[in-house]
Amino acid sequence: MYLISILVTAVLLLGVLANSQPFNLITLLPGSPVIPAESPLENASIYFNQEQLYIAQGAAPTMLIIDYKGHLKLNDGKYFQAGPEGQLSQATESAASPDFSIKNGYLYHNNTELFVAIQKRNAYVLSVKKPEGMERNAVVAVYSSNGDVEPDFP
Repeated sequence: MYLISILVTAVLLLGVLANSQPFNLITLLPGSPVIPAESPLENASIYFNQEQLYIAQGAAPTMLIIDYKGHLKLNDGKYFQAGPEGQLSQATESAASPDFSIKNGYLYHNNTELFVAIQKRNAYVLSVKKPEGMERNAVVAVYSSNGDVEPDFP
């Protein structure tokens, strides 16, 4: 009986410390009148390049994971933090921003599903903060590698 209790406890701990399944992110516009429906942000993939997460249509999406601490990271273990302006940039695990989750098929940060696309030259960078006067809001849908909507995590 004692051995069974130890095994059950170990299995429960492993479940608690598990990471999400790898997933892709796609931006969707929340119906803002500021951005036309033909926007380059509608149904665009999120990909990793030059230590940041970018948004572009037709880009090969980057597989991401949310770890058991709520950190967003690449499949290869690189973590992300929200910089001073909110852009998600590569970071160490100890500097990674917490509080990422998946709810109802959308990516959340600090219990909000609203992200911001900040134009940087001819591309957009994914951000968790809205700069003054910025109106390019986006919600981020989460899909598994086989195209299914990713289940809630954690």
